[in-house]
Amino acid sequence: MPGTTKSLTITDLNLISGSDETTRTAMGGYYEIISGTYGEELDAIEFESDSTSQTPASIYLGYINENVNLEETISTNVILPNKKIPIRLRGNDEIKVEDGIVSDLHWYTVLLGGTFGENNYSAIYTDSTFDDHGFAYSVPYNQMEALSIIDGSSFTDVTQISYDYQKYLLEYQYYTNNIDSDLLIPNMYLLKSFEMSVPTGSNIALTSSIINFVTLEGALDDNYVSSIFTTSSALTTYYSSSLSRHPLSASTTEYIENVLQNIMFDADVLGDEASPYYETRIDASLVPYYMTFDFTTSTSGEILESIENNNFSQRFLKSLKECFLKETTELEPSARNYSFNSEYYSASAPNETYYTVKTSETLAVNSVDFMKLLTYSYRNFISTTDNCYFYGGVSLDREAMFDSNGAYRHVNTINTLGVLNDTIDYLDNTSNFEITSIEDLYNLDPNTHETLAYRIEKIGGLPTGDSRTQNVLQNYWFINSSKIDNLDFLDSQIKYDEDYTYNIYAYVLVLGKKYNFSDLRLTRQIGSTDLTAVNTADICSEFYDPATGDPESADSVVQLFQAWEDNPLSGSNQYITNAQVAANVTVSLPRDRDPASELAYGRYLADFYLNYEPNLRIFEIPITTKTLRVLDNPPNTFDVTPYQMMDASQTIGFDIRYEIFYDELPYPTVITNTDETRKTQYLHGKDLLEESAITLESVSRQRYIDVFRLDERPTGIMDFDQNRIGQLELRIPETKLTYSTATFRDRIKTNKKYYYLFRVVNEQGMPGPLSVIYEAQLVDDGGYIYSIFNIIFESELEEEIFIEPSKQFKKLFQLQPNISHLILNTEDVDFGKPASSQLSNVVVGSADDTIWNKIFKLRLTSKKTGKKIDFNITYKLQSEL
Repeated sequence: MPGTTKSLTITDLNLISGSDETTRTAMGGYYEIISGTYGEELDAIEFESDSTSQTPASIYLGYINENVNLEETISTNVILPNKKIPIRLRGNDEIKVEDGIVSDLHWYTVLLGGTFGENNYSAIYTDSTFDDHGFAYSVPYNQMEALSIIDGSSFTDVTQISYDYQKYLLEYQYYTNNIDSDLLIPNMYLLKSFEMSVPTGSNIALTSSIINFVTLEGALDDNYVSSIFTTSSALTTYYSSSLSRHPLSASTTEYIENVLQNIMFDADVLGDEASPYYETRIDASLVPYYMTFDFTTSTSGEILESIENNNFSQRFLKSLKECFLKETTELEPSARNYSFNSEYYSASAPNETYYTVKTSETLAVNSVDFMKLLTYSYRNFISTTDNCYFYGGVSLDREAMFDSNGAYRHVNTINTLGVLNDTIDYLDNTSNFEITSIEDLYNLDPNTHETLAYRIEKIGGLPTGDSRTQNVLQNYWFINSSKIDNLDFLDSQIKYDEDYTYNIYAYVLVLGKKYNFSDLRLTRQIGSTDLTAVNTADICSEFYDPATGDPESADSVVQLFQAWEDNPLSGSNQYITNAQVAANVTVSLPRDRDPASELAYGRYLADFYLNYEPNLRIFEIPITTKTLRVLDNPPNTFDVTPYQMMDASQTIGFDIRYEIFYDELPYPTVITNTDETRKTQYLHGKDLLEESAITLESVSRQRYIDVFRLDERPTGIMDFDQNRIGQLELRIPETKLTYSTATFRDRIKTNKKYYYLFRVVNEQGMPGPLSVIYEAQLVDDGGYIYSIFNIIFESELEEEIFIEPSKQFKKLFQLQPNISHLILNTEDVDFGKPASSQLSNVVVGSADDTIWNKIFKLRLTSKKTGKKIDFNITYKLQSEL
């Protein structure tokens, strides 16, 4: 069962049945995709083993063993540990002949594929190279998912992307909405950095271009700018008038639009609780509006600790950027397909139930070899990109990131080598990585992983290109510092009422393995004490290279599984080499091995090497995504008082008074389709459910009162759409203030009902709660005119639907018996007697089989709907009724 996070399992496709890794499928230790109760899922087919041997899954294979005593290093010229272990595979010759291996040629065909007899065989053995980087990862629910799930409030790991809207500054909105680039909008972190640096005279920690950006080319005094976060009036002046009055120079604009494409938060910033990064959150309430990001970070590991200890976080983030943004051809990520399998809760809000969902899909994932990234960082100490800014000001390690002439070569080299050496030590540690058997290779346990960094990708702006897609505006990069457990980030470089899409990625380092098989050699029989006793005879076999031909023509080669001195046949014959083995004899196993002796020997054997090395790879894992925009909150409620003008003008009026915010109500009922869109945007951005209460009042003032009127009783609120008859302006002339009261008057006809609806709209165009519906009527009673006002609540508009118990049916058809059933037969009637005495002798109908007292079924079928109706009809004579 999933817990408080979404369970995500990422699996290499070669671990799934049907892949090119045919040896795994034959051995066991793979997955099959099945349809489960809750969707598609992976079913594990484990590699079976016991204390002495491993039993492959294929019926043609008997046992498989490894000799770790003969493990050796493949190459000493490679810094990564790389080993090979001899493996022995025994063919299954112990079951009934039709299911087992029957000859050397059959054994050859089973392993390498082909036709034997009437059967075709797919190859079991392959010498291709494969990776195994499968790992299990926890992805947090987003806030809306958690709210939608029963007891979702207990989830401790929830990601939320939302916004805070706190000040209505029309001049600032006009400035930002007309600026060419979002990157030129004030950045609250840079403002806070400047403020904290001025009192100590250390503003030289910021580059001159950043200082020009913050102080608007020096037009503003340092002390004034540094007071922005201490007095609300200073910040309001900065945002409202200073920005528009002091445009940036072309050089500063070019610099800012370049470096703020990527903003880096390294370990020095995130590890210092007194840094401007944390102080900015405290003073954020003074900023007009910004996006908010809140998510729990993953626990760090040994490699991340090394990155921090070696002051490599700056270099690492920059290399990560250049790789995954594809800014260099020397280090590009590979997009490989992996099986993504997720398990999580989903909810059905109307039924207040939740259920488990399991999905399995193939997705392309970007990843890069970690050792290649370190090598790239080591070799490229001269910077080739400068489209990033390290938050926190100037420092030695940050300046080294933009070294253009090698002056900081020593710093870059030392920092990179420190992590490189720690990584090699980490891989050499057998407690972190070790393979001593096929079981170690083919076990399905998730690989070790740790999260090194996060990225927030920001997409927005006007669509461009043939596909009319929005562009990536900025990327924010965060080292997953061991000193933090949560990222609480703010983005103030945005425009009001414009959509932005944010994608959050985790960069996960996985300790996987790379492996292949090589040097295959098979046995062929060269002698036997009794050729007819296949399963009991002492058999002598020799190994040959199957690549050189069939068993009869191939040259012999030495076995790999044991050394010559450990061969039981050594010394028994001067012509014996380590290519020959004996089966079904009691032997002493090589050196200190202690499985049962006969398991490593048999009539049909195959020796090969398992070659392997650890492989550290960084995966780009999507965490969450959301598209949202900053919007004001709906206006407050209001009171409406209807009245009649006491004259002959036939005028009614409504006095309207705007109230203070005191009721927490759900989002107001909408009238128009535009209102519905705005409602969806607001609830989505704030992560609110349909029934959630709005806890924040409108930031901007009340601006208009919309007046709607209908001449007929409405059946729903949306009947008022396209029926607005007036909009009252509340702005006090020549000021920024607005009235809180207004009056609406309307001249109407007498003896006719009218239906009025009111609502307040704030300065940002957000509609507020609706009034009740006022049914208004002026009654003319013989020259005396008086008013009647009734209130209709929204709930009363729902009309009860009655189902008619019956419907009239036109005479569309007529049922009439044939004349043969109606004619009177009087053959037995005595017309000389009274008629009453002869009535029983009269027979109705001359047909052989009359219709009287019989039931007939009539079926009508609709040509339009295909529905059917049956009539059961019985014909009776009048005298029988």
